[in-house]
This record gives sequence, C-alpha cells and structure tokens, in this order.
Amino acid sequence: MIFTNVSWRLAEGEEVEYTPVGFGGRVAVREVQVRADRYPVFNLMDRAVKQTGLTRPTINAIFRRMRDDQKQRLLENPEGFATVFIGEVRSALADHVTARLEFLPDEGAPPYDLGEIFPPKRSFPQKELLEAGPRGLYNLVQKDSDVEKHYVDAIRQEGDAIVFYFKFPPGFKVHLPAIIGNYNPDWGVARVDRAGRTEVRTFVHETKGTTELSKLQFPNERRKILCAQKFFAVIGVTYLTIDPKKVSGWWEPVTEQSQIE
Repeated sequence: MIFTNVSWRLAEGEEVEYTPVGFGGRVAVREVQVRADRYPVFNLMDRAVKQTGLTRPTINAIFRRMRDDQKQRLLENPEGFATVFIGEVRSALADHVTARLEFLPDEGAPPYDLGEIFPPKRSFPQKELLEAGPRGLYNLVQKDSDVEKHYVDAIRQEGDAIVFYFKFPPGFKVHLPAIIGNYNPDWGVARVDRAGRTEVRTFVHETKGTTELSKLQFPNERRKILCAQKFFAVIGVTYLTIDPKKVSGWWEPVTEQSQIE
C-alpha cells in the first residue's frame, strides 16, 4: 500500500499538511497568502441604475470621474461603497430636479375629493388634541409637537382676523417626483386683510421650528418646501415657513423665496 502526503484547507489563509504515521507522522501548519483580487461578484452599475433611474452610461460616467483611491473602496467594501455612492448620486439628482421643477395650472377636475379629505367628523388620538377655538375648521386640532402647539396658540391670538384654519390631513398630498417624495403641508389659514379694504387671503404654513432651510434635519424636507413654494405660487396661495414664536407679520406680502444653497 502506498501512502502520500495529504493537505487540506481549514480556513482562508491557513493550510494543514499531514504525513501518515508510517512515514514519520507529522502535522505541519503553514500560512497561505490570500490573493488581493479575490472579491465577490458585485454589480454596482445595475444596482445604481435601478435605484436612481439614471442610465448605465450616466452612472458609468459618474464613476469614471472619481479618484482612483475612491474607486479602490469598491473592492475593499462593495456594499458600503454602493450605499454611499448611490446615496450621493440620488441626493445630487434630487437637488437637480428640485431646482428645475416647474408647475403649470390644470383646469381639469379637482384632484381631491374634499368631502373625503375633510369629512364632517374626524377622529384623532386623544393625547394629541388641542382646542381649536371658534375659528378652527374642527373644534379640535391634532398637534404632533410643541412647535405646533405654539402655532395654534399664536393663531388663536389673532382673534376675528382669522376666518378659519385647519391642519392638512395626511390624505392631502402635493405630488412630486419620486426622488423627492410627495409633500403633506402643515396648515391652511384664511385671514382677513384690512389694509385699505377687506379681503380674505389664503395661506399655507409650514411649521418646522426654524425658517432657515439649511438647518432642517433632513435634506428632503428642504427640497419639499422649495417645491411647495413653486406649487402654491402657481395656484395663488401664499406659502410660508414660519417660526411660531415669531408669528407677528406672517400675513405681510412675501417678495423672495429661499433657494437651494
């Protein structure tokens, strides 16, 4: 009977060789260098095309313009690189779309069923309710934060200058491109303007606790607000992001809108 040496791989980077007892009986362990180019197959291009909606040549052109040391990270950590790469491409694309998006008035049928969005009776979580006062569209109004509580207090102090106000229900959406996401505004207000003549003016308010869009926590919040400025301007409604602690003067005409920085 003929015996030969036997070797096997226990783990990546380690190899064990065994010699039968009749031939000295020894076990030798040696380290094996792993080739640096042995990586799992990972199709970045297909994944980026699917998640951004851009064409393969566009994604390829973006990748080719990256520095060599940045491209090397794809080999070192494919999943991590793809997450960051696609996220940055989507963010740049969303800013591009936001800056160039335009709205046109549509004389067709209303896109919403007002009876469904504003039913005669509504139910709310009991713990989040505030008294709306005599000018509320409903006798109670839902608040989701202390910022909104300050807003309701400020609106109620306006007295009979307010014709009515309400919080937009979740079913009301300003439809925007998917890369940005649909927008649900915060508040609708009708106020009497007594400057020279009595005129009811309509407003949509966004209450974020700051009027500086660059300080918002999520980039898409800023993008949605910038799109909403354009949308409501087309239909003749004054749209404002306001600080509830500094409400005085919010009904004054607005001449400028914030731009993407």
